[in-house]
Amino acid sequence: MKRKRKGEKEKEKEKEKEKKKKKKKKKKKKKKKKKKKFSKSQISLSCSSNL
Repeated sequence: MKRKRKGEKEKEKEKEKEKKKKKKKKKKKKKKKKKKKFSKSQISLSCSSNL
């Protein structure tokens, strides 16, 4: 039972992280669209720095 409970808690945390990431990605996408006008190389650098 303890193992299952721990697994469920981990899954819940992962779902919360995914939701937060999706919200952050939506904000970043708007910024990336502006960067595309400058150059694709800047986008690749920003992606690597974000990770």
